[in-house]
Amino acid sequence: MRHGETIAFVHGSLTPASFLPLLKEKSLSIYQLLAIRRDGYSGERRIHYHDIYEEARYCIRILEELGIPKVHLVGHSYGGAIALAMARDFAGVTTSLFLVEPASVPDSKVGLLFRRKMLWATEAYEAGLYERGIGRFLTAVNGSQANFSGCRGLVEDSHVLFEREIPIFAELAIHGVRRSAHFVLCFRSGE
Repeated sequence: MRHGETIAFVHGSLTPASFLPLLKEKSLSIYQLLAIRRDGYSGERRIHYHDIYEEARYCIRILEELGIPKVHLVGHSYGGAIALAMARDFAGVTTSLFLVEPASVPDSKVGLLFRRKMLWATEAYEAGLYERGIGRFLTAVNGSQANFSGCRGLVEDSHVLFEREIPIFAELAIHGVRRSAHFVLCFRSGE
């Protein structure tokens, strides 16, 4: 069991295991690490939370149940929007906030272009072309033709993206946030 300050990771769309390699990172061994698996992912079909603020409260409840009073919060992509909502609404819990490739603010130029690309991906998904919809989403996110072969669980978890996250993204407004900025958290492995 690790002791010390806690770093809590909130994953993005279609990436529930994205932070798992960090849990084994030797340079982080002085911290207590927590990867929060968001509602609806890893094969869970039922979606309990329907907006970013409900997901932020869900993450806070996990911290409370584990008896963790303060965290360094890391959010990736859509998880960045959730982490931002957590930091805004539960400032006393957040020691620091790191946003890794956060979802763009929808009203920005980048956000409007992304929203159009999400409509294109959603059309494929709603037509039953799940892999095509996922491919379009990943291409929009990565900026080039995405190849997701070998990524287990994407089709299984795609309902969360297309039935909850994209519609929420279209309505996203985090008070006081006017433009997005992208940060990347990097460190060198001790191995």
